[in-house]
Amino acid sequence: MFFLLIIFIISYVLAYFIGRIFRHMVPKGKEFEVGSACSIGILIIFMTKNFWFLTDKNDLYFTIGFGLSTGLISSITSYGRKRNRDILG
Repeated sequence: MFFLLIIFIISYVLAYFIGRIFRHMVPKGKEFEVGSACSIGILIIFMTKNFWFLTDKNDLYFTIGFGLSTGLISSITSYGRKRNRDILG
């Protein structure tokens, strides 16, 4: 269980920093929609992989997929909040 938590944290941080590279390409005001679509896409890929290719490591793959999707959406949507806050105040 502790191993899965470490894997989740590593994949979250990796996706967060990768998302910081690409978040400047997201149109202004569309951060949540783009982040949600990316997150859902990553989860669908990992869930489909687990459905078609059954292994003993499904928990590991779900943890990696969930960490990547939450890190990416957190990175993209937090950029929109910070930018809007700077513009307003």
